[in-house]
Amino acid sequence: MRMKTLEIVAVVSVFVCSCSVTLKDLKAPLILPPDVSPLYAVALFRLAVSLGEYDAAYALLTEKTKKEMGYWKFRTLLQFNLSIPLGEQEVAAYDFITGAKTIGLIEREDENIVDVGFQWENIRLYLYVGKEGEFWRIGFYETALGY
Repeated sequence: MRMKTLEIVAVVSVFVCSCSVTLKDLKAPLILPPDVSPLYAVALFRLAVSLGEYDAAYALLTEKTKKEMGYWKFRTLLQFNLSIPLGEQEVAAYDFITGAKTIGLIEREDENIVDVGFQWENIRLYLYVGKEGEFWRIGFYETALGY
């Protein structure tokens, strides 16, 4: 599944980079539907951040993360590449989201929560991804608190 996600992201990235379109124009949630798997949701989130589509990226956050962070703080963290705490690590937000390598996921007892692993420089961490309703969402707040 990881290889399929990477192939889809690569195809979408090539297409997006060669044209002047937005994720909304591409109907990205239909191409990388966040309800299919946590890896697809993370891939769509990372693609949105890479393209500066902060509204689309923000929509893929958990409700707790949105409540604690708010849209403007989220956008500022990305635009100015500010550090964010994730578990025991602090990482530069934009660099981490766009530059880290996805290394897989760890399932939990609760089938609606997984931890998606990332490797960036000498940092390896696992990001909380939880299912809210029918969609998988990224939980920076939950990761920072060690949920």
